[in-house]
Amino acid sequence: MATSATTHRALSNVDVLTEIIGCFEFAYFHGVDPTYEANHVQPAATGIESDDEIFEIEVQRKRTLAQLARVCKAFREPALSLLWRQLHSLFPLLRLLPSLSMVEEQVIMECRYGAIPRNIYQLPLDMPDEDWGRLTSYAAYVQKLYHTQPAHRRPRDITAQTWTLILREFSNRPLLPNLRVLKWDAEEVDTEFAAITAFLPPSLKSLSIGCIARPSWHVDPSELKHAWKTQLNNLISELPNRVPQLSSISISCGIIDPNYIVQTLSLNQPCSLRAMALSAPHDAPPLNLCALKAVARFTTVESLDFALQIAKMPRAELPARLELDGLVSFLLNPIGGPGIGINPAYEVFSSANLRKLHLNNVRYTGDAALRRMSTAWARSFPRLEVFRLWIAYADMQPLPEPQSSLSDVLGPLLGIGTIREFNVDLCWIPLVVGDSDLTAFAEAWPALGKLRIALAAHDPSCYQTGVLGLLALSAHCPRLASLDLNRLVFGPEDVGQLPPVASSPPHQLRSLQVVYGILPETYHLVRERIFPNLNMTIYEDKYYN
Repeated sequence: MATSATTHRALSNVDVLTEIIGCFEFAYFHGVDPTYEANHVQPAATGIESDDEIFEIEVQRKRTLAQLARVCKAFREPALSLLWRQLHSLFPLLRLLPSLSMVEEQVIMECRYGAIPRNIYQLPLDMPDEDWGRLTSYAAYVQKLYHTQPAHRRPRDITAQTWTLILREFSNRPLLPNLRVLKWDAEEVDTEFAAITAFLPPSLKSLSIGCIARPSWHVDPSELKHAWKTQLNNLISELPNRVPQLSSISISCGIIDPNYIVQTLSLNQPCSLRAMALSAPHDAPPLNLCALKAVARFTTVESLDFALQIAKMPRAELPARLELDGLVSFLLNPIGGPGIGINPAYEVFSSANLRKLHLNNVRYTGDAALRRMSTAWARSFPRLEVFRLWIAYADMQPLPEPQSSLSDVLGPLLGIGTIREFNVDLCWIPLVVGDSDLTAFAEAWPALGKLRIALAAHDPSCYQTGVLGLLALSAHCPRLASLDLNRLVFGPEDVGQLPPVASSPPHQLRSLQVVYGILPETYHLVRERIFPNLNMTIYEDKYYN
């Protein structure tokens, strides 16, 4: 009896009960990081092999929480709070309303990528007040909403009349008053996109908008662009007042000119904004000089992601530097057009406090150009800790014979002694990588924790990393935990250069990934003589332990 009474008191404690039921939270239940906020579970993170399996597990999670909410009054609030915390659609909330009715059944939208039959639902124009009250009471539980499924993939959808009713009812108050994360991909500008304003509570921290405009044969393209531009302007102009705590915004521009978005947002940004991401399709207008200068107005932004083009302009017209000293993380990923390495406009950005620089789609136009860019990066970002570079392809045909080494063309970066991660991906670029490069990196960056050098084989003989390079990393980079190389060259004469035993204290490297040149006997030598804490080496999808 005493045990039962103690158990009962424990389960009556709200904190204890919340901790127990918290095991059914989205991230914990699926075995991923609790901070995970994507709109679906990643199979790679969970070991789950298919989307169908993910769906079944999610159904099981929700069913369990719904059953817990019915056990007793003590379980009800913690279980309901978790059950409704994250939604992938507004429809589950609307299904709570008795007045919701199906008006069309098994409707199939024409779509290039296939479609599924949809049932269309609608709320009546004279919806009872008690239904609005029921919707409001459950809506208070929702903290994350990911409205991202395209219309042709939704098994259930609502009519334009229903959207209009929602907008009218919640014109002066947010539908989800405790919402913190909103990801909204809209296809219909007058209904779905216009409805975003009903989901902007003061509590919102993260907003992601996708302008997924569907072309229509009966709507003039210029009229469609104007309609989207007007709605987006209305939305952005309300941000400072409606979402004063907004810290992150992401906009997929779609058919809207990114120049307009940058300039409008720069004049209407909440003071709390810390992260901004903008993406545009390859055929979108590139950022012009006015938009480029408008970027300087984002003085509170610490993380900036640009997946779009910048117009190519003469150096004389560009500002010498675009100072963004509040910036800590910067990603440049030009989509089409003259990319990094050809367009000098990509080199005007500067931040004395930048820690992470990620450059995608850099174009190779020769060793001298790459060395010049490295000089600009080292000058503009003197406190780098993470450097990631992807040179997508070369703008030179035929390619010259390899003459320069990787540490030579990226030599200016060796003067930044704070680098902790160095990740370069060079596709068919004629550069030499050998032990001297690894030695140069090791001596320049003692805080290095991750090193990755991936090079598509222009000529395998160009990649001669081996014993001396590994020994240099072991001696100078005690924090190195992950090493990823294209090729290791180990000949019989190299074994004599290995120390008889590993250094003391033993190096902490645990992960070594090599594409070519490592066999089980080579791996065992590396683990016994250089990196005794290795727990795996990956070679052609094989693990040697």
